[in-house]
Amino acid sequence: MFKNKLVIKSCVLVCSVLIAFLLEPLKKLSYDDSEERDQFQELVGEAQEKYPDDNEIVALTKLAEEKSSNYFESNASLRDKQAKAADIFFGYYLINVKAREDFCKGIGIDISHFTYLFKASVNREFLIAKAIRKYTPYEINQLYIQSRPSIDALVKKDMESLSSRNNLSIKDGCRYLINKGKDIVEFIHISNVNPNVYEVLIEAEKESASLSQRGRRTK
Repeated sequence: MFKNKLVIKSCVLVCSVLIAFLLEPLKKLSYDDSEERDQFQELVGEAQEKYPDDNEIVALTKLAEEKSSNYFESNASLRDKQAKAADIFFGYYLINVKAREDFCKGIGIDISHFTYLFKASVNREFLIAKAIRKYTPYEINQLYIQSRPSIDALVKKDMESLSSRNNLSIKDGCRYLINKGKDIVEFIHISNVNPNVYEVLIEAEKESASLSQRGRRTK
């Protein structure tokens, strides 16, 4: 059980961080996914060069942790850090509400219950990230479309690894998400996967609440 959750957690961290660093903030309507694929392969190469003794997912996990940590410890402005935290969150969100469900649906397994549990667990953080980026539902969907080449490849590797480690078929790997959904959702909450992102989002929420209070006092 514990190994299974670690595999999923690694993929969630990798996808969310790397997608955020791959893509420019949305707000554009046209997109050539070959550019994103090339950038992703460059990151795979960077990860393998830095961590040659690790397999691809482990190397990418370490690179994602490094990039995330370095950014939030940098001298970037508070606004830029909030924007990056929101982008990482959306990568994390789309992996679990879109990519993983689409993957399992493609092989005939409905994991909508897992998706429901996940959405409920991060609704607060979703609203904060959405307020920071001011994305419309259409733009959030476009973000998923634009990042699919990288997300799909990583989710496929993740589900294959999850299944092979436990002598399961790929379909049974999807069923595992249903059967252990509550535990997995808790384990991969954004506060566990990327504490830096969680802290920045919560601070942004507090800042927004404080500004709202000041606005009411001046009326």
